[in-house]
Amino acid sequence: MGLIARVIEVGGISTIMISQVKEMAERVKAPRTLFVNAPYQPGGPCWAPAGDTDRQRKMILEGLRVLMTTEGPGAIVDFSPSSRKSSPLTPAIQGE
Repeated sequence: MGLIARVIEVGGISTIMISQVKEMAERVKAPRTLFVNAPYQPGGPCWAPAGDTDRQRKMILEGLRVLMTTEGPGAIVDFSPSSRKSSPLTPAIQGE
């Protein structure tokens, strides 16, 4: 998916990926990646645990914040939904 994101970016459309495999995100150098620091679960980070709409909302809002505040390629932002205490739109990006 990171390779597809890079092609889409060439066309002028900003992208962000949500990943649970940081090493893969580093390898493909997607323009922006939200790394979800949580145990891997089939179906992806947004779908597990099923019905956890608060976690899904936090991840999507954090992804939008990263999309608006980072430049690619290769920006990877760590995100742990279980430890996030403030609004997902306000914390600083790690590694800056």
